[in-house]
Amino acid sequence: MKNILLACVLSLVALANVSAEDAPALTMGGQMRFRYEAYNFSLHNAAMPARDIDQLHLRTRLNATLRLPQDISVFIQLQDTRTSGDEASVVTNEKRVDTHQAYMEVAKLGGAPVNLRLGRMELSYGDQRLVGAMDWNNVGRAFDGVLLKVGGSQWKSDVFHTIVTENSGASRDVTFSGVYNRCLAVKSHEFDLYALAYDAGGIAATNEYTAGLRAKGVTGAIDYSMEGMHQFGRRGGVNLQAAGFAALAGITASLPSKPRLGVEYAQATGDGDTADLKVRTFNPLYPTTHGYQGYADVVGFYNLRNVKFSASASPAKDWTLQADYHTFILDSARDGWYSKTGALIVRDTTGASGREVGNELDVHVKTKLRDAMKFWFGYSRFFAGELARSTTLGKEDKDWYFLQAVLDF
Repeated sequence: MKNILLACVLSLVALANVSAEDAPALTMGGQMRFRYEAYNFSLHNAAMPARDIDQLHLRTRLNATLRLPQDISVFIQLQDTRTSGDEASVVTNEKRVDTHQAYMEVAKLGGAPVNLRLGRMELSYGDQRLVGAMDWNNVGRAFDGVLLKVGGSQWKSDVFHTIVTENSGASRDVTFSGVYNRCLAVKSHEFDLYALAYDAGGIAATNEYTAGLRAKGVTGAIDYSMEGMHQFGRRGGVNLQAAGFAALAGITASLPSKPRLGVEYAQATGDGDTADLKVRTFNPLYPTTHGYQGYADVVGFYNLRNVKFSASASPAKDWTLQADYHTFILDSARDGWYSKTGALIVRDTTGASGREVGNELDVHVKTKLRDAMKFWFGYSRFFAGELARSTTLGKEDKDWYFLQAVLDF
């Protein structure tokens, strides 16, 4: 509620400074999203009951953009989220409304291509392997802070500083900051250079720094994306040296159905030696996880090697079919198998359980009923590997499927 009141106050303050003849322009919109999921992945998470689960998720977003003279704008996005079974009963009225985004933006500072944004906002960069809005989640992700956007048509630079957790005690706030540079000088190609900083105070302080390079583009029928990430600093008071890498390539045939075949390899380092006073497990920070390591989200981008083969086509107008096949292997057998949030699922410090987590098949169908209404069906099957079968968690293959409908207005 405090966030909503703050957003309203910001809007009123902005309106108070506009004369009657300079009427602001107001646009409104929103989205409703319904998703049904059913799965039996609970055995891969000790915190979940060992049974099949199905859930209904409903998310409603309403947004308004107020454009004022002198290149000033205000954006507010309210959000209501519901998940079946979370409420005490169907006649209760529990608080599920929050401010997803609320920020002011001033463009062309000093007449230069510089924009300043203040407030709560989504952040998404590159392929969202490290920083993403996590839109699949029923709540999503937004940051509170300041963002400075600089650049033109051929290059852009973003500088941001956000507060993730504000501590009232002796510990420092948890903050996330970064500089993200993009070069768009070559048509159909992107080249990125960035540096990110995660800071968390406490007895064993954490100061993690991530530097990375990314290239993405299309050349004829070939598309590609490559990204390398180096992580250093201190985590929990211990020296950090970790790395991540991802590369994919695909080829699309010149046919009406646009069939595409692709292959991808991604690796996040693990830590096989806990006695050397160095941490080597890569931390993907704030990624959009869903999809890169399989749509069922059985594994996270920690201590992982993932090989993915994909095929897609559009057999008819407004219809897309896609199938992906993943192979998940631990980077270090003595480090753990981690969830998408970084929670440890299981770890065999001897390495005797092996490195093969398993394989996953994803099948998806996308279409739309009207221009504003889209449907998405997906099914995933996880085939347990040596590690999954030799531990107390997840000895059997698992299934997950969903049906999602989205209405934009």
